[in-house]
Amino acid sequence: MTISIDFSSPDLDPRLSWLNSPAAATATASGLRVVPHVGDWWSRTANSSAPTFEKRRVDEAAPLLLISPATAIGGASDDGGKNNGNSGDFDAEASVACFHRRDYDQAGICVRASSTCWLKANVERMPDGSLVLACCVTNGGFSDLSCSPLDSRCCCGGGGAPSSSLSSPSLSSPPVAASLPSSSGSSAAGGIPGASAAIRLRVRRRGGDFSVEWAPPPPAPSTTTKTETEEKDDDKLLFTRFRLCRLHEDDGGSNMSSLRVGVYASAPVAAGFVALFRSFKVGPPESGPLL
Repeated sequence: MTISIDFSSPDLDPRLSWLNSPAAATATASGLRVVPHVGDWWSRTANSSAPTFEKRRVDEAAPLLLISPATAIGGASDDGGKNNGNSGDFDAEASVACFHRRDYDQAGICVRASSTCWLKANVERMPDGSLVLACCVTNGGFSDLSCSPLDSRCCCGGGGAPSSSLSSPSLSSPPVAASLPSSSGSSAAGGIPGASAAIRLRVRRRGGDFSVEWAPPPPAPSTTTKTETEEKDDDKLLFTRFRLCRLHEDDGGSNMSSLRVGVYASAPVAAGFVALFRSFKVGPPESGPLL
């Protein structure tokens, strides 16, 4: 079955768990508002001045909100974590709006096998102020990075600073519920005024290979009612692959006991970044092979 997470609920779905708690995480009418502590999610690459492998920089401070995909595709049985006859393949999708403020602020979707094997896909702010669609794949403890310009349909035009009702709290203060601006009358992509970007990100696993894809944010509600099949057909046309990769610790079979999938946010340079996770779902494959 497909698990769809309602991030507007005041209680976090118990099937989700944090790996690294954020500075604040608050349910709002528009989704889960996450303020990360200062920290990155990156491993060793571009740090060749370090004398040994062990001394290369590893930063794992970013908060990750994760779920086992086995929960959605049949659950774990008593045979070492295999999933009741299922292949282990899954589709996961997240919708996120970002309020970038500093270089390398980022938020998106992720898959984690271990501390040395994972992938993340996000919208990230670069030093020149531009926003890019980025994907990082880490195998054997070394991260890589690929970037491409962010499609204009995902650019909201926000100045990077959240509106007053989304301003970042003092890290010494407890999380406080924040109300988001109404999207009524907003022309911003995704209907979140003040956001710098809004996007949908999807990861599809097929036998240990992963297709990483993006789509524009959800459209405004339509007066025309579509069937579930029609909505799925629309999504097939909307999503575009920007990375095809493999996680080396994923054996490609149905034993998924170590895999976790979810969302994350990261503020590598300074505090102040806000991510708004609007929806997340994970379930059995809704489409065929990756190629």
